[in-house]
Amino acid sequence: MEYKEGYVEFVDKRYAKRVADLLHSQQVGGSNKQHSGDTWVVQYVSGATWDDLVAKQKYLKGSRDKRVDRELARIQEDTEFITAQIDQARSMEGMKKRKGGAFVDKGGKKEKKVEKKDKKRVTERKMDDALLDRLLG
Repeated sequence: MEYKEGYVEFVDKRYAKRVADLLHSQQVGGSNKQHSGDTWVVQYVSGATWDDLVAKQKYLKGSRDKRVDRELARIQEDTEFITAQIDQARSMEGMKKRKGGAFVDKGGKKEKKVEKKDKKRVTERKMDDALLDRLLG
């Protein structure tokens, strides 16, 4: 079922009111299978002019277009961000493969990993320096 909206303008408001009363909630259709059994909801809108209706339709279309444009811009930003993240991850994987896992990303900076052997040497040096300071100091 599809909803369609339409407007009819009458010269005399008496005819408009009468037609609205006669056609409201009436099943309309016939041999055409597509529109067979459609129910019309017809209302008389007092004080409305054709220009008011056209202006309302233009306003609704414009606001819908703006909403769609904002949504498309947000989707584009998200896509660019995700693409940049994927490219960064791929480049990091490539660096890890080339260097055998020797590089780690720390907040956007690439720093060399200190391996266990190097850590052990550094702590031994610190201990040796502290011992020498005690003995000589």
